[in-house]
Amino acid sequence: MGIKENATTHFTAKLSGELLSIDVPEWDGKIYYKGAVTGKQQTQIFKLYSQDKQIEAVYMSLIMRALDEDGKPIWRTHELNEMMRTYDPEVVSRIVEELANDEPTVDDVKKS
Repeated sequence: MGIKENATTHFTAKLSGELLSIDVPEWDGKIYYKGAVTGKQQTQIFKLYSQDKQIEAVYMSLIMRALDEDGKPIWRTHELNEMMRTYDPEVVSRIVEELANDEPTVDDVKKS
């Protein structure tokens, strides 16, 4: 296989690999996630950052990454505003930090 095929195989494996999980004791449960997100998802999140909507970007990261134990999304993008009104931002931030261990940061993107 060539490098292009290797790149595709590598990323496909990350997207389809086993579910990882983190405990969320404040919500009495677990959130599952994959080891990567697509470029399209990252673009949506970075677009919010570039519009100085950092809080929205954090919540959107949770929406994009969080899965249930069956690998299905827990939240949908149309729930963003409700989540921002009703979920503790400190808990959401902590969760997103744990989920984002494999994601490039905004600073990483700006450097490239």
